[in-house]
Amino acid sequence: MQSDSSLLKCGETTTSNQVERLGLSPLPITTGRKPIAVSQFITTTESGLLKIRLVNADVHLTQMFLVQFSIMSSMIVLFWLNVGETWIAALPIFGFGTLCFFTMYYISFKDNNQALANSPPILLHPQKQQILLAKSPSELPIPTPPAVIEDNKLMLLTIVAFSGLSSSLTFLIMDFDKFNNGNFDGLSSVIIPLTLGSPCALFALKPWLTYFKARRHYNGNQVILGVPWESLSIEYQRHDGMNQWGTISLQNITFTAPAEYGNNVGFSLPVYSKEEALSLFELIRDYMENGAEGIEHTAANNIKTSSASYSRAGYRCLILKRMRKTPLIYPFWRLLNIVTLRYVSHWYLEYQIDTLQQKALDRDDVKAWLAPLPKEQWVAQSAELTRANTQARALYKTGVRWEDEAMQRLIKQYT
Repeated sequence: MQSDSSLLKCGETTTSNQVERLGLSPLPITTGRKPIAVSQFITTTESGLLKIRLVNADVHLTQMFLVQFSIMSSMIVLFWLNVGETWIAALPIFGFGTLCFFTMYYISFKDNNQALANSPPILLHPQKQQILLAKSPSELPIPTPPAVIEDNKLMLLTIVAFSGLSSSLTFLIMDFDKFNNGNFDGLSSVIIPLTLGSPCALFALKPWLTYFKARRHYNGNQVILGVPWESLSIEYQRHDGMNQWGTISLQNITFTAPAEYGNNVGFSLPVYSKEEALSLFELIRDYMENGAEGIEHTAANNIKTSSASYSRAGYRCLILKRMRKTPLIYPFWRLLNIVTLRYVSHWYLEYQIDTLQQKALDRDDVKAWLAPLPKEQWVAQSAELTRANTQARALYKTGVRWEDEAMQRLIKQYT
């Protein structure tokens, strides 16, 4: 997330570090796009406010994560169940690998779920003309595990430490009887890798010790902030990269609070295209402009959330639908879902969204912020934004688009 000085104004474009950026706000002028949301993150609260989840409700992504974890865990368990005498010498290597694997996933599960329970979803309140964001009560960043894969030096230290210590212990186990009988031939095969691996292990462990110490002292409860809607910096960003399957395009729409609210206060939503970003922005903008009297007065009223397809109840509805529409292939579809942990994925998403995120919504300070205001206390959009939108809509009626020069000249008058 950029610093305040590098944030773009509405209509500005730039490319830095191979990231293409397009400013949409401050001063969220209408883009003239049809307000649409296809994102799994966009939904509504029970009271009718627009809400942006911190959890992607796409069940298939959760399935992929759980299946990967299940397969790797099963392989490890099967190995340990079939350990024989021939594997004894290699036990230090596999033991260390097993410990690292389960520690990594444990930290990932725990940190993610703790963050969801402490951080309310992004909430929009058109009566207040504010968007609810959260930040750490401390200026210290959220502790994150050391990036072993991305840090070449740390990766090298870890490999040398792992190879040295495991080799030393392996040779010690193999020649233990010989050493125990006073024959120290080959002792160098234990001492040399131990001498090389020990200092590397100390340097490799240091970032992890720092991380765990920071976790113990980190206050995970987030402080909520009501950020004025018109001051929020909103950008469309695109970065083209490579992975094992070829070229990929990473795109998102980012929301950043002004610097006075603290560093890195905001969030990002993934999108598939610039057009989706503009339409999503327009849906949120339309809600903030017209939603003071209720979501039914906005395009966001068309968001379908009642079925909660991510939940176990939604999965049961899908099962009945499949049984009726495709009875012949239904047994194979159901078997595939059992094998790929579909039900478990629905349960886990329901736990994250309906339990952990609801816990954050039930905080007293969040409830107080969500409370509706008397009509006489409603905050109106600024006269500047109202005037800009009136002029912009007049241009759109003549066929001008947001990207056109005439529209950009109008935007520059207000930015």
